[in-house]
Amino acid sequence: MSTFFGMETMRRAVNTNRTAIQTVGNNVANVNTPGYSRQRVNLQATGGYPATGVWTQPAMNGRVGSGVQVTGIERIRDQLLDRQYRAEAHVEGAAFIQYKILERMEDLYNEAPSDTTTSRLSDQFASFWNGWKELASGKDSQAVLLEQGKAVTDAFTHLQDSFQTEMDMLETEAELTTAKVNQILEQLHATNKDIIAAESSGQVPNELYDVQDRLLDQLSSLVPIQVSRSPKPPEHAATGAEGPYKVELKLGGSETITLVDATEEAPQLLTLEDGMQWTVGDSNQPFTYNGAGGGELVGLQKAHERVGQELEDIKALAQTFAKEVNQIYAFAYSEQGGFGQEFFTIHLDDSGAFSHISVNSELSNNPKALATARFNEEGIKPEYQDEFAEKWAAWENDKDNEEAFRDLLAFLNEADHYVDGKMIIEGNVDVAKEISRLEDSAAIIGKYKDMMGKLGVETKAQRDLTEASNARLANTESNRMAVSGVSLDEEMSLLIQFQHAYNAAARAMTAMDEMLDQIINRLGVVGR
Repeated sequence: MSTFFGMETMRRAVNTNRTAIQTVGNNVANVNTPGYSRQRVNLQATGGYPATGVWTQPAMNGRVGSGVQVTGIERIRDQLLDRQYRAEAHVEGAAFIQYKILERMEDLYNEAPSDTTTSRLSDQFASFWNGWKELASGKDSQAVLLEQGKAVTDAFTHLQDSFQTEMDMLETEAELTTAKVNQILEQLHATNKDIIAAESSGQVPNELYDVQDRLLDQLSSLVPIQVSRSPKPPEHAATGAEGPYKVELKLGGSETITLVDATEEAPQLLTLEDGMQWTVGDSNQPFTYNGAGGGELVGLQKAHERVGQELEDIKALAQTFAKEVNQIYAFAYSEQGGFGQEFFTIHLDDSGAFSHISVNSELSNNPKALATARFNEEGIKPEYQDEFAEKWAAWENDKDNEEAFRDLLAFLNEADHYVDGKMIIEGNVDVAKEISRLEDSAAIIGKYKDMMGKLGVETKAQRDLTEASNARLANTESNRMAVSGVSLDEEMSLLIQFQHAYNAAARAMTAMDEMLDQIINRLGVVGR
């Protein structure tokens, strides 16, 4: 055993505790760093004296310890909690986007009970039916009714425009989110390369592992991913090296698409195609997620589909509303055009699809032309009764039959078919009464109530799902922080512990130095 054996032991102790204090200091410095995992120094006692072997026979019983050494600095991380967090982030990301959009649609309808708001579509419906009732009661309120009809069409147009705007905003949001996903994929790929380079040099780059986990947390809230470490560590990798990540896009079931792989030169990026579909890399096949959750991108896609469906539903309701009123109003006699006039004009776009509805401009410009009287069925001459019944039945049995409708109107517009040519009876307001009874129509009011009920149920379901997912995500994050987060109280305890060990080792080294000084400088000087 060397005379300086103890000095070497204490030197190791001082260096080891200094490294431990440095690690504690690094933890304290990063206490507020997002995604940082606390680190710990792994300590191990070094081999004692004498060593084993033929030439190192023991000269005494037992072995003298030679101190302590650092075997590594590892980060404290629970991979199971990471997987739980990312699985829940998929659900929360998709649910939150859909909930926001459904809530926004509720705001646009604005059908919540209120004592002040009168701009709701249901209010416009009620005013419109009341307008026909007042007309049927004999009031000279044609101009008011036409304004009420215009208010209904404006409400429909406003909702259509609002839903179309929401769809445009979702498409813009999808573009921004896609760019964010691609940026994260590129950062993950670059970090993979840095990790391989560091591990190949025998290092354990804990800070790079943290960067990757933080990026994966962000990515998991955007798209559904499946993550795995490289099963083969780089050559010369040290113990504790975790290796690069392989990131795959989940499509539901076991089907996946690789986005980031350490063996590839570049990541596979997402491209947003028309129709809110995405392709990956050079593939022309759009990916479709078939599982629950899915992240914000999938949530945007589902929300876009839902708003698109609502837009089609409100268009269909507007068409039905205009058609139902027009079918009744067509049998109201107008001196300007006889039977067959329209109350609402249905506009088509360039492709021939429904665009919007408006009040007939001829009526808007001349409210007095508004008719309320129904044709005089009792006044049809007996010899034409059978023909009338036949044409009426043909239309009544198939109200979408345009030819039957026009044929019936042509019959009704022929004055010779009526006794004394009286097509209507003075004071008749049957058309006004019949239109006002549409307030109980299942095709209009019933359909609108069904739409509101469905929207309310969907919104509540998504709100419940979002709140539950948020709670689970918060619990998982809390568990992760309990494992990986920095506790200042714990770090201070460790700091004091390592500081005392450092001071004690330094004091022991000083004592040994004084002993050596006694031996080297003061022995053999007696009598000089």
